[in-house]
Amino acid sequence: MSEHKKLSENILFLPFRKDLNAWYGKLYADSIWNNASQYMEEFYAMYHDEDDNTSMFVFPIISLYKAISEKDSEENAMRLLNSYSDALGRNLGKIIHSATSLPFVSGMLWKNIDQILDSASSEKKGYERRLVENGVDILKCPFAELFKKTGYEQLGPVICRCDKIYMSSIHHIRYVRTKAVAEGDDCCDYRLTYDENIN
Repeated sequence: MSEHKKLSENILFLPFRKDLNAWYGKLYADSIWNNASQYMEEFYAMYHDEDDNTSMFVFPIISLYKAISEKDSEENAMRLLNSYSDALGRNLGKIIHSATSLPFVSGMLWKNIDQILDSASSEKKGYERRLVENGVDILKCPFAELFKKTGYEQLGPVICRCDKIYMSSIHHIRYVRTKAVAEGDDCCDYRLTYDENIN
């Protein structure tokens, strides 16, 4: 099993263990984490043909949600995961902002924005989309589809929260999204504009 398929080695979700410790105390948190780890192995076994870049986000969220819900409640599971998604978005945003603040980087990004959007939302990655000027409408999202396939469609917005935060961190590029497929809308309406007043 490759590293990101183990909850204890998935660098995106490993810090969540500290949140569990703070919320429940180490002993109870360890029990939740161990159960989530087991669930994650089961999801990878059941859905072994899924794209790794999608499942490495989706399966940890489902597994942690399931483990927390069993020990506490679905409401608190969602609250903790949403809070972590926000924090992850901020941390990724700091990295993105630092990288795009380097001289000429945001300008190069903007010059190639159509190609970047085309690559990021390609059909090879499981998306169905409609390319528009300086943006893209996502009509079908592989993350939302995998949540739906596993029976946890309600967890899709957890990823959307993170996405919206870190995408808003690109130096000199204004990002707007008012809708999301995972939230029941007809599309995710990504729109970007270049604005030198955005730092």
